[in-house]
Amino acid sequence: MNDASWALSALLTVGFAIAALSSSGLLTVGWAVLTIGMAVVTYVRFTAARRTPSE
Repeated sequence: MNDASWALSALLTVGFAIAALSSSGLLTVGWAVLTIGMAVVTYVRFTAARRTPSE
């Protein structure tokens, strides 16, 4: 697992979640949507990094 790009995605997911919890109204919904989308991206990158053979 040489590719650690999933870690940056995970940090962005946490940042979006914090932003969603600290905002109010319609802005909370927007941050929540971004959080869910980034969580999916993080999962895809993490599984791809685990499947890539190490050289």
